[in-house]
Amino acid sequence: MLHCKALSADARLLEALHQRQATGVVLSVFTRAMNVLWTHDGVTAPDALVALVGAQGELGPNVVQVDASSFEQWPVAPQAAVQYIPHCLHVGRGAQAVVVDMAHAQPWQQPVLVYPQNSQTLQRNLTEVLWPALEATKPEGEISAIQVHTQQRLRQGIQGLAQSLVQGDEAAALTSAKGLLGLGMGLTPAGDDMLLGLFAVCTVCNCPLSRWQPFFAQVAHLSRSATNVISSAGVEHAAHGRMRASLAALVHALMHGSQEECRQCLELVLDIGSSSGRDMAVGMAYGCAVCLGGWGGPEPC
Repeated sequence: MLHCKALSADARLLEALHQRQATGVVLSVFTRAMNVLWTHDGVTAPDALVALVGAQGELGPNVVQVDASSFEQWPVAPQAAVQYIPHCLHVGRGAQAVVVDMAHAQPWQQPVLVYPQNSQTLQRNLTEVLWPALEATKPEGEISAIQVHTQQRLRQGIQGLAQSLVQGDEAAALTSAKGLLGLGMGLTPAGDDMLLGLFAVCTVCNCPLSRWQPFFAQVAHLSRSATNVISSAGVEHAAHGRMRASLAALVHALMHGSQEECRQCLELVLDIGSSSGRDMAVGMAYGCAVCLGGWGGPEPC
């Protein structure tokens, strides 16, 4: 039996866990992360999905950071049973189980993100940092006809959504958003990542798009049947203003920080996954532009 300790965890998750016992299964295991899906009554998406990350992993909604270097060394596999009893998470059973001590996990809370009273800083950081960075990091090399078609659909989808939000056309916005859900390859398809990035910006406190909150929640709910569990959970959390730490830092820097702060935060976001970070940043760029009432940047898709 392997023992380890939880270093930190989402405060919302800790509060929910300490109020009840929970059962679930291992959904997936990667080198730097493990995903658990709760199956007990009373838990619905996106809170049904919990991610365990290593000591160098990033905190975020429903994330537990543990003192582990690699989850591939854990003697557990997908569909292994998971149980939480007070202050202790059991992954697997018997001699092959991993016991995670949750008693001293430090609660993590996302900082409150607030839209600026003066939008000059946001406008400057969008046009002088974010748009140019996305233009400079466009994928290079030959791509297949299918990839070209997908890129065209992604561009049309995010631009159509942005235009519809600016114009206040909810029906057209919903059509564009539906077209993005699940669009693209990978564990988190590009269309989902773009929606996540846009939601991350447009859900901050005092955002000009506050009246669109029910719409964002509607799109996020539709994601449950339109994409995979992991990608859908990210979209749903973002639709309610919850996001991983690096995204929150970039949102704050774009709205209130210097250009150098933006570049430093953007570098961390662009490093997420193989292309997910860039796709999220594309969504964030369009989200910023919509908040400012339009967009005049390049086509970074």
